[in-house]
Amino acid sequence: MVTLNVLMSWLAQAGYLSGIPLALSRQRQRRAKPRITRYLDQDLLNEAKSFIESMPRETDRERIHYFRTRWLFTLLYIGGLRISEVAENTMGSFFCRRDRGGDERW
Repeated sequence: MVTLNVLMSWLAQAGYLSGIPLALSRQRQRRAKPRITRYLDQDLLNEAKSFIESMPRETDRERIHYFRTRWLFTLLYIGGLRISEVAENTMGSFFCRRDRGGDERW
């Protein structure tokens, strides 16, 4: 194929051909990059939620740990954030606004 393409190119440059018939065969089709989809299926999501709900909440420290874990899991899962995106930001990156109904939205 390479030899034929070189020959056809020479013939086209010399004026014997008006175009290169094999030019279309040289165009390679670009393959789309495979789309990576990462998510928890419903069973794993339910397992993670039930684990968080089963965390102890008797003491103040346990309640704080429970609420922080639940909030962080929700942030990572619903927000679609990577762990690095969460780790690089501080609480100063979050802000609160009130919507039209007066409810606070973070």
